[in-house]
Amino acid sequence: GQADESSELWSLKPLQEDLLGGIDPWLNRGFQQMGLPPNPLADRYTWIRRATFDLTGLPPSPEEIIDFVEDSSDHAYARLIDRLLASPRYGERWGRHWLDLVRYADTNGADENMAFPNAWRYRDYVIESFNRDKPIAGLLQDLKARGLLEDTLVIWGGEFGRTPTAQGKDGRDHNPHAFTWWMAGGGVRGGFSHGATDEYGYYALRDKVHVHDLHATILHLLGLDHERLTYRYAGRDFRLTDVDGKVVQRILRKQTIMGS
Repeated sequence: GQADESSELWSLKPLQEDLLGGIDPWLNRGFQQMGLPPNPLADRYTWIRRATFDLTGLPPSPEEIIDFVEDSSDHAYARLIDRLLASPRYGERWGRHWLDLVRYADTNGADENMAFPNAWRYRDYVIESFNRDKPIAGLLQDLKARGLLEDTLVIWGGEFGRTPTAQGKDGRDHNPHAFTWWMAGGGVRGGFSHGATDEYGYYALRDKVHVHDLHATILHLLGLDHERLTYRYAGRDFRLTDVDGKVVQRILRKQTIMGS
């Protein structure tokens, strides 16, 4: 939305409560209201094992355990976390989640098990990006610098949105009424937003995009006509967009004239 329309949105206002001292006091107040006692503090031996396994996927060495347990300084915990985040093992541990998402493999996994000669380059790029704490903007900059952004459609989104309020004791629920995706490259018009919700982020109000419209637009950007792309099932030709779906022309860098 425009700046004058969004100036009253709660999400754009300064925090009413000081959280600079950490999030723990804020969480503890919520636990107290629900009558939930905090877990006891972990001893240092347990703490270093938990942190090292979580961040690197590997156990700490005996020497690392001794050094941490015997370090009585106020900065012992911060130094441990900084060391683990600086370890190459950190990127190898957490980069695998991204690689799993894109179904990365060094070979095709078939009977002949043919190798993908240059697949390791993408693997190493992902690991290096985690170790350098590269934001998603870094990926876009790298694609643009290599002349690949125009031919690569980058989509950030999820299955559902989340409600702006908690649902009892179960946290924030799925919100099918409004959620946000962003797209870049691959023929998408940059530098603007399309659509808006109410001030609470609960219901879509302006320039609504149905999931079929979203799919139709993605297929169009990939060079496919959603009305002609079908698959046969139970004697009928089905479309990904079912019997609906319109390409959202406003988000395209070059608008086209289509039947959809």
